[in-house]
Amino acid sequence: MSDYRDPKVTNASGTTKGGAGKWIGIAVVVILALLILGWIFGWFADEATEVETTDTVTTEEAEIVDEPAVADEPVVVEEPVEVEPAQ
Repeated sequence: MSDYRDPKVTNASGTTKGGAGKWIGIAVVVILALLILGWIFGWFADEATEVETTDTVTTEEAEIVDEPAVADEPVVVEEPVEVEPAQ
């Protein structure tokens, strides 16, 4: 017996030619491609886009003294004392 199927309704190979899934896949690929291009070209960098420039202010240089930092008074280290807890 012959196979009497409607060629306008079914596909001989069993695959679909289109649909919403195809368009969703295309949209996902386009979005991923744009994100990758943005990452490559540095669109998502945390740098400031506009930097204000100001005139430089000159100050006098501080005098550097090569003296060690020593405390005037000696440091006394005391041992901890045990205290009975309050009842």
